[in-house]
Amino acid sequence: MLENYRDAALRHYHDSERLAHDQRFDNASHLIGFAAECALKYHFGVTALSDTPKTHLPDLAAAMRRRFSARDPNQAAMHGLLTMFGSAFFSGWSVNDRYSQDGTIGKEHYNRWRDQARRTLGAARLKLSGPE
Repeated sequence: MLENYRDAALRHYHDSERLAHDQRFDNASHLIGFAAECALKYHFGVTALSDTPKTHLPDLAAAMRRRFSARDPNQAAMHGLLTMFGSAFFSGWSVNDRYSQDGTIGKEHYNRWRDQARRTLGAARLKLSGPE
């Protein structure tokens, strides 16, 4: 099956917002991380780089920060975003949080990661639609 990172990024973002609205920040945070991750992988593919790293945030962002070029107009926005956040990009987010106890992730973490995800989707030129 061919990955559709574009659709997955948007779907995960919107689903995370629904869960956050219901104060379900553990799963909302999990999905918001995957929204950003899929947006990065989508952008990585769009820029014709052939070997998308098979890793998760925040390691994925670090790998891409080293590969994106500020000189390439197709990559400049993403490079700038990843450089601006540096190691703070999705700091504390882990794919393994899906196994955590309820209440481990709070609203503050979700809001910080949501902001970073929104910026990532924007840098990847993915437009959010519908209620937010």
